[in-house]
Amino acid sequence: FARYASPYGDGSMRADSVTNKLSWSASTRLWMTSEAFLFAPAGEDNLVIQHIGQPAARLRHGGRDAQVADAQGRVVFRKAPPWTDAIYTVDPKSLPFGATLAAHRVAIPLASNRVYFVDYRGLWSRARHWRILAHDSIGLSEAVLARDRHGRPVFVTADGYADLQSADSLPLTLHPTTQQALLCTLLRPPAAHETEALLTCADQRVL
Repeated sequence: FARYASPYGDGSMRADSVTNKLSWSASTRLWMTSEAFLFAPAGEDNLVIQHIGQPAARLRHGGRDAQVADAQGRVVFRKAPPWTDAIYTVDPKSLPFGATLAAHRVAIPLASNRVYFVDYRGLWSRARHWRILAHDSIGLSEAVLARDRHGRPVFVTADGYADLQSADSLPLTLHPTTQQALLCTLLRPPAAHETEALLTCADQRVL
């Protein structure tokens, strides 16, 4: 007798010593949801579908079962145990750089034979990076201190990244050398999904 278990169902094989024949049996369950049709093991377990909104993000159930989000940012737990308070935790190490999730943990009181949906997609925020376009052409060979519109110091790295928090601090006054005085402004307003905003710098006398 042999038994096989998979995320999509269970199968077994039995050998009859009298007839020398093998017999097979299999059991599965088809969940029909608004999301998709999904196969899972038969029984009293639940189906938990969580929309992380970020592909390759990792979600853990109780520190044991770990699932990775698909290309649509969806994580599926096909065998969530019944009648338990299930705790699901997002692994912060699996999140992309600059991305912040407002809630990393959710607790769900599970019943039996039910489908649960969790949506994290409205809980994301992304840090925006501010970079000077063609920084090497303005003679920026080392880190310097610029000044924002309020006169506050702003650190600018040698590769053109400015330590800005928002566009409200623009324009920047930049002195790559003692002979240069540049004014840096936003090239264009970044789209909501963009994590990098480009700055363009020109001689103040030209502006």
